[in-house]
This record gives sequence, structure tokens and C-alpha cells, in this order.
Amino acid sequence: MTVAVFPGSFNPPTLAHRAIVDSVLSDKRIDRVDLTLSLDALNKPRHTQASLGTRCDLLVQVFDDEPRCRIVLTSERLLADIARDYDYLVLGADKALQLHDPIYYSSLEEMRDKLARLPELIVFDRDQYQTLNSDPHWSLPEPLRLASSTKVRAGSWELVPTIIRSQCQAIYGTDQQLDKSSDDQRS
Repeated sequence: MTVAVFPGSFNPPTLAHRAIVDSVLSDKRIDRVDLTLSLDALNKPRHTQASLGTRCDLLVQVFDDEPRCRIVLTSERLLADIARDYDYLVLGADKALQLHDPIYYSSLEEMRDKLARLPELIVFDRDQYQTLNSDPHWSLPEPLRLASSTKVRAGSWELVPTIIRSQCQAIYGTDQQLDKSSDDQRS
């Protein structure tokens, strides 16, 4: 079985996440996609995150009709570690750039070692980040290429699958509401 891993915070899942999974699964070489959430996501402030359970529930709803998709939790934080033992690593061009950023590694030697062990990359254009990938198979239409969970949390509800849209509006409101509820929980 050939399996691709698609790590993310999915906070919340967007139409772009769904389109990426559908595109990857349309490739006959790939049998399954694991949507993988880190228990402690790197570079994701906790005050903008819905609970892990909530995000998993939303993912289950969005991908319930796709038996070749699994939701996986991991304690790993680095993309290179999350992708260990997979055949493909699926990510946006912005995250592909992070793979080569030394701030995420304890040394340049560690970075080189982890990069050398990466599976084959499937990189999608994202917003202002574009890949050098000449394969149009891994491109999304512009409206989806511009989609982000951050935009959704700011009120762009049209970027969320209809099946979870009303839940997302209730859960996330706006970033300011989420920030306030996180502050209330810390008090």
C-alpha cells in the first residue's frame, strides 16, 4: 500500500484541504492519505487553536465519505519526522520552504540528515508561495490556492466545506473571539 501523509493543524479544515486530498487520491499510485495532526504543533500559537478533539471531529465530517483517508495524531513536530515511514509528504509551498529553514533543527547536520530521509514530496502552490513544480496535477484553482484557515477564522466562511460551516462559525467566531475565550480559560 502506498500512503501519503498530509500534516497540518486543520484549524479549521478548508475547501483547499479537501481539494488537495482529492487531487492526491486521484493519482493511481497513492492508495491512502493520512491527515496528521501534531499533539503540539510547531509554530502554531495555542490561543488560535480549537481543541484537538474539535479539529479531529471536523476532519471526520469533511472526509467521512472518503474511505482512503485517515485522521492520525502524532507526537512528532517536525515535518521530516512526521513523514518518516511514509511514501509521500503532501504540503503547501510555504511549508516546503520551512523544510529547508535551519531554525527548525538543532544543527545543519541534523537538517541535512532529515532532509535526506524525506519521502517524495507533493507540493501545492499556496498564496504568494509558488513551487518550481512543473506538474499541473499538483496545482489548485486560484480561489483555493489563496484559501487558509487563518482567513476562515477571520470570517471567510465560504472557504469551509458546507458540511461544517455552521459549526465553524459557532466554534471560531473570529480570531478576536477565540483569543478572548483562550484568555478566559487561562484566568
